[in-house]
Amino acid sequence: MVYVGDRIDNDIAPAKVAGMRTAYIQRGPWGWILRDNREVAELADWKIRDLTELPGIVAAENDSSR
Repeated sequence: MVYVGDRIDNDIAPAKVAGMRTAYIQRGPWGWILRDNREVAELADWKIRDLTELPGIVAAENDSSR
């Protein structure tokens, strides 16, 4: 499971606390405001610009865990 969000405080940080993998999506106002925030790099497992990137990420993770 991957939690996708564009905010650190409401999306990425709480998901990490819950033990989830996270993808920070750079879209909408918050996505652009926080795009260079150092916490994104520290907390998010992936930084994406579009949801169409997720299938490739999940497939690669599933392949690497076998």
